[in-house]
Amino acid sequence: MRIVFLFILLFVQIGNLFAQKYLKTQGTTKQQQEEYRRIDNMSVDSLKLGFSRNFEAYKSGGTLANLYLCNNYANELIKYNGTFTPEQFAKMRDVAEMKGDTLTEEYAITYAEEALYYFYRGKREKSQELNIFSFSRLKQLELINYTPMVNMVYKIAFIYDTMGETERSSHYAKVCIEEATKHKLNVFEAGGYLILAKNTLNYDPEISSAFSKKGLQIANRDVNETGHIKPLFFNVLTKLNAYLLKDYQAAIQYADSSLICDRDKRNNAEGMLDLLQCKAISHYNLKDDISLKDAFLHIDTLLNSDDIVNSSRYYVSLKSMGNTYYVIKDFRKAENYYREALKEYKSEGYPVDGYDLGGLYTDRGTMLVKVREFEKFDSLYKATNNFFTKGMPFDSLINAFDFVELKYLLKNYYNQISALCENNKKEISIDSVLDIYEKEFQLVKTIFNRFDFSSKTILTQTALLNGNKNNISKERILNRMTPAQKRRFWLLSSSLKNFELVNQKLIKNYSSNENSEFRRLRNRLARTDEKDSLYQDYFDDYISFCMDHYLNGLSRKENLFNLSNFDQSYRKAQKLLESESDNLILDFYQSDSIISICSISNGRMKYTAIPLDLKLKKDFTRLIRDVKALNYKSNRFYQQLSKYLAPIFDDAGKIRKIHIIADGELLMFPFELIEYKDRFLIESFDVSYNYSPYLLQESIENTRGNLEQILAIAPGFENSDNSIAQVLRDDIESLGESEDAAGMYRDNRDLAPLPYTKKEVQAINSILKKNNIKGKILLDNQATEQALRKDIRNYDIIHIATHGYSSKKEPGLSRLIFSSENEADVSAENNDSFLYLDEAYELPLNADLVVLSACKTGVGKIVEGEGVMALPRGFIYAGVPNVIASLWKVHDKKTKDLMVAFYRHLLEEKCSYSEALRMAKLDCISKGYLPIDWAGFILIGA
Repeated sequence: MRIVFLFILLFVQIGNLFAQKYLKTQGTTKQQQEEYRRIDNMSVDSLKLGFSRNFEAYKSGGTLANLYLCNNYANELIKYNGTFTPEQFAKMRDVAEMKGDTLTEEYAITYAEEALYYFYRGKREKSQELNIFSFSRLKQLELINYTPMVNMVYKIAFIYDTMGETERSSHYAKVCIEEATKHKLNVFEAGGYLILAKNTLNYDPEISSAFSKKGLQIANRDVNETGHIKPLFFNVLTKLNAYLLKDYQAAIQYADSSLICDRDKRNNAEGMLDLLQCKAISHYNLKDDISLKDAFLHIDTLLNSDDIVNSSRYYVSLKSMGNTYYVIKDFRKAENYYREALKEYKSEGYPVDGYDLGGLYTDRGTMLVKVREFEKFDSLYKATNNFFTKGMPFDSLINAFDFVELKYLLKNYYNQISALCENNKKEISIDSVLDIYEKEFQLVKTIFNRFDFSSKTILTQTALLNGNKNNISKERILNRMTPAQKRRFWLLSSSLKNFELVNQKLIKNYSSNENSEFRRLRNRLARTDEKDSLYQDYFDDYISFCMDHYLNGLSRKENLFNLSNFDQSYRKAQKLLESESDNLILDFYQSDSIISICSISNGRMKYTAIPLDLKLKKDFTRLIRDVKALNYKSNRFYQQLSKYLAPIFDDAGKIRKIHIIADGELLMFPFELIEYKDRFLIESFDVSYNYSPYLLQESIENTRGNLEQILAIAPGFENSDNSIAQVLRDDIESLGESEDAAGMYRDNRDLAPLPYTKKEVQAINSILKKNNIKGKILLDNQATEQALRKDIRNYDIIHIATHGYSSKKEPGLSRLIFSSENEADVSAENNDSFLYLDEAYELPLNADLVVLSACKTGVGKIVEGEGVMALPRGFIYAGVPNVIASLWKVHDKKTKDLMVAFYRHLLEEKCSYSEALRMAKLDCISKGYLPIDWAGFILIGA
């Protein structure tokens, strides 16, 4: 709630450079220079007279100095409605064209001033057309003073920023930095970094902090020229550390630095108040009660000063005080300030449908729920709803909002639901909560459909939906829901698990090599501090890389989202819900305090929930480790999970197959190990897994069961190319994941050989021949990436037995490893012996099943709302309905036995994929194999 206001204020501060003018000494008289200095303090009437006098002088034989002054008078007049029109700019240009003055900076700036006119009136697209034209004209001229040109490109970056077009804004901010550096204009070079800091704030706070520090270095070059911009960087760094990086000591230091810089400037009282509030919140989090009390003494003094009280935005300061007290949990004072802010807003005569009014209503409404004034909240919620809808249908209204307004409204709805669910009472209607939740979905759909943003922005927006999914999934709320309300909630939440459909190809923000280099540079910089002699070199390398590579990946090149994805997801989830079969679906939702379980069978849906106390949470985090250590049966969470699932199995009737749709860390747990009636679950049922209800239905619909052509590939690594091992080792070390990759190397040089993978593939080939099925096997040095890619679309099953590396930090760098060709280049895309997760997305596959017979291929980074970012994801997105993958490091020989048994049951007994895998696991159990030898391989599919 608070952060929205913080960065709106920052946005206003960044705009301080926006309309910066400059005194032209070349070609002007002292009298004209003095006239320029007086313009800022003139009345509207004086401005009109000054413009008319200089325009008439320019028409009747005057010089470019008169046109220069016309532009400066226009710069002030356009701020006031009804004092200047675009036709007057056209008249200025007509005279300039008649006099032959078109190849001059004064002529080009008439377009810039007209652009400013449209910007002030909210017509930003029109403004940008004129800005870009003006910049191109200025670029063509041999200027004596380059300030107008650099100011122009700064304006373009700034306006694109206000339009939410991050990619374009970042591009022009980079151009601004380049031009400002070339022409030694420090203030605009720093200003470019200020815009980049804001653009990267939501994507990567650490990069935003680095850009701010770089801009601060530039601002320190010449205090006379750039001293006024230093506080802006301190402000950014204060907010970054107080709210995103959570470094409260640094936040206090930057706030103090900003306040010292701005000590003599009395025109920024709002900014000073904001910094003091940041200090107060930081002292609160540091539990420094004495400093907290002192900070509030300063806040109260400033809040009662004439600069704040007499400001037309006094209500904003009062609201920010309410937000501050809300954060530090002094709800009584927060409520008082919210009431005062609303009263002040109304007394000033602001519009009843004004943008800020919605924020005042919603922040106060959140507070009313917090203090359990539910009746007051209900009436205020109606007022908020009426404000936002303005009598229009919701769908029509949100299509008229811009990106900032949509984000703001989405955050408001998040606050409403989280507050309602935190203090849930019977007075609050469950239908009201679900109504708000559904509106959140509509907002996110609108954002994705109308704007092109990066994957990180998508995750930022969907995180709010995920947060409210967790809020509503609380046991006391679910227990109050009717069956119809539960179905409605599940259908919405199941659609939330399908955001990977939006984000499916955006994980590849930039190439794997660049990704690895970025991680290496960041890690190298993190190992130094500002006192280190190498720090500045490392810092400059990091900044340069971020400028040249990272920014290019911030925004999408095309909008991959389609509203039909949501609707289709909803319909397919509904189809699962209504189907009658011998299948049981278990859909898990994990939050901090509860694990909710939705069970669906024969058109019936039921909810149950496992409360998570502190002890149970500890055992939950230890569950996978206990499975590997074979002492999982004593794990309390395992015991509770078995206990809660048993009645579901009993009540489901006659079932043959169980589909698991897990969430969070549960994605890494093999449910086959659950004990039911003194047996492993796998001994009674087929078990499969999936990432979302949509993908499960897709697997069911798209599984063909064709077994006509099979490709099996196994590089042995007995004589592996050391360059492959070296590249892999460098990547793993740069990510700090060396411990996770232990065992991949036989020494410090080469990859460990896998002798049984070759035997595995040869045995599979024998089964193929025995059953007259076409098969192709690639072994040892034949098992290259290029050989895999060749004719890959022709195979129904693709079996890959090799080394696998899964990164939890950078999922796009997860890969399968192949032999190298003689001409292979380990840095060349598509021929480097690595098949990355990113590359798997693009494979032209028609396969019905891919088997990843390698270590930890199903492991990856868990992203809320996205599931696990691991290698199977790439093949699923490439169109494969079924993937078999592993959850941990597997035993070479015992994996071979499991896989051979799988193909024997699949091809000789004509079993389904889940039946064949179950039978293969039962074979392993009968041989006395331990669960760690067979339970780690799971079927992701139907």
